[in-house]
Amino acid sequence: MNSCEFTMSITAIANAIANRFDNDTVELLGAAFTQLGDTLSTIAARRNLCQKRSSTLSAVTSSDDTDSAQAQNDVSTVEASETIASER
Repeated sequence: MNSCEFTMSITAIANAIANRFDNDTVELLGAAFTQLGDTLSTIAARRNLCQKRSSTLSAVTSSDDTDSAQAQNDVSTVEASETIASER
């Protein structure tokens, strides 16, 4: 399925939902699907960030010990910041 077909399918699904349900239900479903999409985007972004950090850390540790120690400190600092931010 190409991009055009994919977006047309989504539009067709939206039209089918809109034709079968009242405005309040359509509005609630729209909000729920928006939240679902935002949450999936957040999960994907977090996974990508962790993978990039992991591969960066691997590349650094294979070079020399001094640079490796600094990178590990940097990752620890970022992780500690994220922990503090998530506790708020």
